[in-house]
Amino acid sequence: MQTSTQHSPEDILERWGNYFNKHDIAGIAGLYHSQSTLIPTFSANMASTPQQIREYFVKAESISVEIQQSSIIKQQLAENIFVLSGDYIFIHKNSSKKNCAASFTFLVDISNEKPIQHHHSAKTFEAPSHVRGSN
Repeated sequence: MQTSTQHSPEDILERWGNYFNKHDIAGIAGLYHSQSTLIPTFSANMASTPQQIREYFVKAESISVEIQQSSIIKQQLAENIFVLSGDYIFIHKNSSKKNCAASFTFLVDISNEKPIQHHHSAKTFEAPSHVRGSN
């Protein structure tokens, strides 16, 4: 069996995006460690078991994602431990709902067969004009 040590953190993120867009539940759920936590974009509840993580992605079948490659920041915490942060856009397929911009953080252990240890995703909001400053 191939382990994640043969993948860079960026490869893991790309695999995550491909699985998400193909709605490959087994593939995407297989990236999450059995003790990982997912703080999802489209749910008020954290997912902290493999079943909860799987159920979250089952419900996301009408959404695709575009990872904004230029936004990715990679930090190496230890030999095989990395944090990837950046932005992505969720696209509602076959729906009148607007696209949703979000930010992510993945903590990955590339030496682990199930490399995602933690994943936090949050909608991004444009600040109101009185906060941004207006001319």
